[in-house]
Amino acid sequence: MEKIKKLWQKLVARKKINKKQKLILTISMLLILAILYLVVQLLSVSEAEIALAKLRQSLMIENNCHEECSTWRQNEEKIIVLGINQDLKKGKHKLEKIIMNYFSNSMERVDFKKELIRIIFLTYGPENIPTYFKEYVAKPKADPALVSEIMSRFNFNDNDNETVSQNLINEMNDASSTPDKIQIMQTLREFNTDRDIDNYFTYLNSDETIKFKRELIKNISAVHDKQKYLNPKQMEIINKLIFAPETNISLRRDLILLLADYYPLYPDESKKIWQKVQGDETMDNISRLFSADNLNHFTGTAISLPVVSSEQWADYYNQ
Repeated sequence: MEKIKKLWQKLVARKKINKKQKLILTISMLLILAILYLVVQLLSVSEAEIALAKLRQSLMIENNCHEECSTWRQNEEKIIVLGINQDLKKGKHKLEKIIMNYFSNSMERVDFKKELIRIIFLTYGPENIPTYFKEYVAKPKADPALVSEIMSRFNFNDNDNETVSQNLINEMNDASSTPDKIQIMQTLREFNTDRDIDNYFTYLNSDETIKFKRELIKNISAVHDKQKYLNPKQMEIINKLIFAPETNISLRRDLILLLADYYPLYPDESKKIWQKVQGDETMDNISRLFSADNLNHFTGTAISLPVVSSEQWADYYNQ
């Protein structure tokens, strides 16, 4: 490059060259330098970087990836992971920085970002969580889909879980639409959400939509350490809601089924509620059937199940 510069200076310095020729020569030299720069850049692009670009393109244009496509993507992943490992052995982080730039770019598709999470997971394993992923899941307003993907890939400790959980709860409080709240609730369900159970019951007693309440019942049922976090006060709330005239029928049925999680710890209380529902002929037949079936299953009774028509079942499954 230095030799080219000296040659250009000698040519320009010649007295026989007029201003127009000097201009043409200068422009030509700049073009040559630009081409040389591009050649050098292209030669420095690794196989892994090319694989990453191809993978990104694939995820942008192919929504349905079947067997052949999936196999191809896995091969590209292997090339990228190998490239990152080779960089790390040399003390470099070039490819990883490219990946993080893509990840932090709000214009990139979520599917591609999920793929980037998978690549980093394949590189480091579940126990070695990169700092940038820890920082991302702890960020308010982080994308719940990406938080869920990260939490499902890597093993976070209790402190990390608690931080993420609180951020998601705060985000849910600020969310204005039911679909957004449901997505956050589903994300909370991806990891240990036991400590959030009090929040769930607060929402259950609120004016939130039925769809949202039905989703949070799934989170209550998904509590891992039931012996520690389920308690009689929660059962009082469940009992009150089941028999409240204004309670939505779908929500009532979900609550009746939820009692199966409480029965091993509070059998008498659960049994009493089921018996009351089963014997109440003003209740819908599906609610009574669920109660009778649970009594038969858990207590060994042989109560006849109420008859539910095919239309009633169809209505139940479509709700």
